[in-house]
Amino acid sequence: MKLIFENWKRCLKENLSYFGKAFVEFKNRVDAGEDALTVADDILYPLGEGSTRVVFGFPDNHDIVLKVINTKNPDLGDGEDKYGFSMKNKAVSNENEVDFQIHQGYPGLFPKGYERAQDYSWIVTERVDPMDHQEMLQHFGLPPLVNKKAYKKLASKMSSLKSSLKRRSEQYEVLFDIDAADIRSMFYDSYGKGCRYCDKQLTFRTIACDHIIPLTKGGPSTKENLQLVCKTCNTRKGPLNEEDFTLLIQLIGDLPEELSVYVMKKLAKGGRY
Repeated sequence: MKLIFENWKRCLKENLSYFGKAFVEFKNRVDAGEDALTVADDILYPLGEGSTRVVFGFPDNHDIVLKVINTKNPDLGDGEDKYGFSMKNKAVSNENEVDFQIHQGYPGLFPKGYERAQDYSWIVTERVDPMDHQEMLQHFGLPPLVNKKAYKKLASKMSSLKSSLKRRSEQYEVLFDIDAADIRSMFYDSYGKGCRYCDKQLTFRTIACDHIIPLTKGGPSTKENLQLVCKTCNTRKGPLNEEDFTLLIQLIGDLPEELSVYVMKKLAKGGRY
């Protein structure tokens, strides 16, 4: 089956005119060294833009679309843009979409892929109706509370978190060994669930990153030593390790209610009045 599929794609590549004159012009200009996104902006029409890709339609073939990695968001200096994506991350979006094995693993989820750049900086696929956002989240096992607005805020939060972790790790002279993919995984695994200490729902407004072994005690910035909790508990925990903070919560819980509430509020303010 895979051989038939590959032979079919090879046949299409050898007959580029099948896709229409606009694609032939695009392909010739890009092969001559022009930037794919610039050429697409010049001769095609935009259909949509995301953090990793820009999608274009062809004026003479409404059955296909072009997906070009989004180079409009500049590199912030560490190889990633403001959303935490590197050029490699963006190209992987295209690579996965035309991967035959992924098509087999998620039948009906991805459109058929016809043509691509050698480095996956652009691909041509069949044109299909966009999948409902919540349906897509279910397919990939992502938390259902992540709507488009929340995702953009999360993406910004994830990007700033990595920079903050790197800066603070250097300040405390501890190991920094976590990448954008690890941070995204942490957020996706925790988003919408309850804080491990107080059970408050974790959203882009309430979520915070905590060092299980604090920075002040040499705790590294690694996936194994980081957890996502609510901002309030992160402030309450302060320089305590997980074991000591859990014990503190238990001790406070044994106090008379009025005193317990007072102490928890004070801790939530970092000990300030």
